[in-house]
Amino acid sequence: MEYSNYFLNIKPSSSYAVYLGELIPLSGFYKEFMQTTTGIPVNRRRSRNLNTFCVNMRDIARAITSEVDINSRHLIYFDANVEKFHPLFVSAFDDDTGSNVYSKLNSFYPLAIDNHLKFSGQVYNNNLTFAPLISNTTENEQLKAEKIIYKASIMPMMPLAFVSNIEAHESFGPSFLTSFSISLSSSGSIPMVDIRCSFSGSKLIKVVKPSANFTPAIEPKESIVLPFAGSGTTSGSGSTYEIGSSTESTSDFKNVYRSSTIIDCLFDPNECHISVQRLAKKMSSITNINNVSRDRIVEISLEVNNEIEMVYTQPTYGYVILDDNVGPTFAKLNSRTVKGSFTVYSIEPNYITPTYESGITFYFGGPFFYPIKKVNFNNPTTEIKPGGGYLHKVTFTAKLPYRTGFYVDDKPVSEFNISFGSLRKL
Repeated sequence: MEYSNYFLNIKPSSSYAVYLGELIPLSGFYKEFMQTTTGIPVNRRRSRNLNTFCVNMRDIARAITSEVDINSRHLIYFDANVEKFHPLFVSAFDDDTGSNVYSKLNSFYPLAIDNHLKFSGQVYNNNLTFAPLISNTTENEQLKAEKIIYKASIMPMMPLAFVSNIEAHESFGPSFLTSFSISLSSSGSIPMVDIRCSFSGSKLIKVVKPSANFTPAIEPKESIVLPFAGSGTTSGSGSTYEIGSSTESTSDFKNVYRSSTIIDCLFDPNECHISVQRLAKKMSSITNINNVSRDRIVEISLEVNNEIEMVYTQPTYGYVILDDNVGPTFAKLNSRTVKGSFTVYSIEPNYITPTYESGITFYFGGPFFYPIKKVNFNNPTTEIKPGGGYLHKVTFTAKLPYRTGFYVDDKPVSEFNISFGSLRKL
């Protein structure tokens, strides 16, 4: 007897794809949608505008599309905007479109007489893990998506949207990066560079998924294209990093790509470099077996945390009452922390931490280049390995350089020494 199984999907999970889109160009978003407030200086002679890192997500939704469904959500059709969404080959992906919508209704009776809807539960969250791709024979199909996530890790409050071609999956936006972390250890292995990201946002925008017969085009290229190209420039206020332009296209994934590993990474705990080329000239890769020295870097990590508060208001637009499932109206950045660590293997029992003025630089492959100019180092912790040596772990916290500017091309925009102009060109 033959049986037909209609419950399990016959398509493997590897046949599905996740796409990432930048909703609004970087320069236009920060000039038009970032909320400002008027501050009064001490001398009270003139007022000035101060960035409050607060975004009205309804303004973003209305600026992108005017088409609204029956649930008051603005619609973006993937097929009509395919040039805005770029494939991201994730090793893990999960999202939550509102698992805490219902809550017990409080009453004098201890048991649940009834449940009620919580407007604050209408929020979209997702988590993903991916590795930067390196190709020596073709251009990188994932490079555009990598650049978007790179910009989101540098620039606070950058609105994004995700979509997949899974039939039963719904995608919403705008979403904002809440955490970004990379951790590598060369102790007994050569690990891949796994980048873990978390996002949170509203459900004001719904991305209508690709049509059932949509498949990304595959056009192998013969030319050799480096995965990253950069050049350093020097401005009047100091050195900043300018990112070189690279072209992107699609390729045969299984034949031309490999994931970035710790061998591809570069790290300098003693200097803030202005380009990958400058860093490579001074430092060899982290796991260079030919470089035998008394001190070796065996672990590095970098973490960015954005504490974003979702602010809920009455779901109305003008005199039109919207459905309350569209989620929060405002996204506000309450706090941001950039921190990390590195571990040094040494035969010496003591380790002197780098100086505050020197800075620190990370490179994880692809566009993921992170120079930090101002760093506060904590006291190291030491682990003694019997029959081996000493492991000195140093943690640090970054802070803003002396001069930053959101609309000034030659000024860094956050704790990283990356200029606003280079991010706009990326």
